[in-house]
Amino acid sequence: LVRNTKRLVKRITKAKKRALPAVVMGISLPSVAVTLKERPFRFSVELDEQLGLFVVQDSAGMALAKGVKPGLALTGLNGENLFSMTEAELEEKLQQASLPARFTFLQMP
Repeated sequence: LVRNTKRLVKRITKAKKRALPAVVMGISLPSVAVTLKERPFRFSVELDEQLGLFVVQDSAGMALAKGVKPGLALTGLNGENLFSMTEAELEEKLQQASLPARFTFLQMP
């Protein structure tokens, strides 16, 4: 994991000196944390089965005002990881979530 440009340049330079034929790099986009105090939460998600992620389809009201927008992936609810849940399991979690509800979203590249 490289956290700044200087270290990235150093690693690329080192790879060039070693004459590596290829270097694989990835990026980690920051998460978006949103707390909603009341229901309805005013956003909807759909499971993208290919990605295995719940992707926001639309949002309104306070959810939209706090940065929940289409294309974000919902990954956490009140500190619980939502990966590998079914839509029915997520729906149950959303209905039973204590308030205020803390959501974690990831920006999709």
